[in-house]
Amino acid sequence: MEDGGVQQIEVSEDVRNEIDQETKRRYGVLYVAALKGDWDKAEAIYKDYPGDAVASLSDLGDNALHVAAGAGTLLLLKN
Repeated sequence: MEDGGVQQIEVSEDVRNEIDQETKRRYGVLYVAALKGDWDKAEAIYKDYPGDAVASLSDLGDNALHVAAGAGTLLLLKN
């Protein structure tokens, strides 16, 4: 049950799918925020999910910083 001090928890496939859908929705919101330079929306997500700052939001592995740079949304880059 424990591996390196971390307890392993069995999660049903339905729960995994629900989590995956929520993550995909959040990444979609973050992607659009990066495209539009909506720092307030991106920051709100990062407060609750700090790991999303480096999450791959595209098939190419782009994170929000890459998306913002490609779109020229400097406000997101500045923050």
